[in-house]
Amino acid sequence: MPKKGENIYKRKDGRWEGRYIRGRKNNRAVYGYVYGQTYHEVKEKQRFAVQNLTQMSGNRTHEQYTLRMVADKWFYHTKPQVKESTYRKYQNVWTWYIEPALGNMPVSQLRNQHIESFCTELRVSGGVKKSGLSAGTVTAAVFLLRSMLHLAVKLDISVSCDLQAVTVRQEQTDIRVFTHNEQAVLCRYLLSNFSLKNAGILLCLFTGIRVGELCALRWENICLQDRVLCVQHTMQRIQTDTPFDQKTKVMITSPKSKHSIRVIPLPEDFAKLLASIQPESSSGFFLTGKA
Repeated sequence: MPKKGENIYKRKDGRWEGRYIRGRKNNRAVYGYVYGQTYHEVKEKQRFAVQNLTQMSGNRTHEQYTLRMVADKWFYHTKPQVKESTYRKYQNVWTWYIEPALGNMPVSQLRNQHIESFCTELRVSGGVKKSGLSAGTVTAAVFLLRSMLHLAVKLDISVSCDLQAVTVRQEQTDIRVFTHNEQAVLCRYLLSNFSLKNAGILLCLFTGIRVGELCALRWENICLQDRVLCVQHTMQRIQTDTPFDQKTKVMITSPKSKHSIRVIPLPEDFAKLLASIQPESSSGFFLTGKA
């Protein structure tokens, strides 16, 4: 599927094709072409081709840089520094929210009022259903814009707005917590219908581990003799190469932060309960018993 303004298409043979203007003849555009196996491979080749033309012509001034051009440089520099899941999240925020609204705007003409209007529009009518986005998502967009403009300053590109002055109001929401009675009812049901899945729910209840950490947990991470479990990994489902195909893959990576790698004590009664279902092999996943 082509993305408006980018001239990148998926061909019938499964490859991606990108075109760019490499010159003009008789006032008509002359196109160059690049090819690749994925959308992002072609986009990067296209970006390098345009960049090389720009360097050769020497005609572009920093005042002519659009936010999209700065974003291309930012993604190129950022990709090796962050986890793949984080990189995909940045791409989605850029592709779905920032680029359509601000991608074509010259950075030198970007003002605080543009950003504030952009944030208001996202909060009021953003998203697929046009029902507005959460404050957290809009804050992520502002963070991304701030990082990109910080790179623009490093590249001596004129930046006239101060995103430190742009804030997104965070709404405080009440956290729903089980009462003692609700917890007792849940535990009775899980114990009377005991299974690996229900043991996982109990484990989350007793230790506070995240769902992704539970999915990545292996029996080898649990020491029943010492009654502890070690959280070392998390499981995530992320998008693959392009936001348009909506294909995903499962990844097991390090937890959210280095502080998330931790050792958690287990209640004695629960450790005994786990011992009754511990498989012979300690190399399998906790929820399935399979490697």
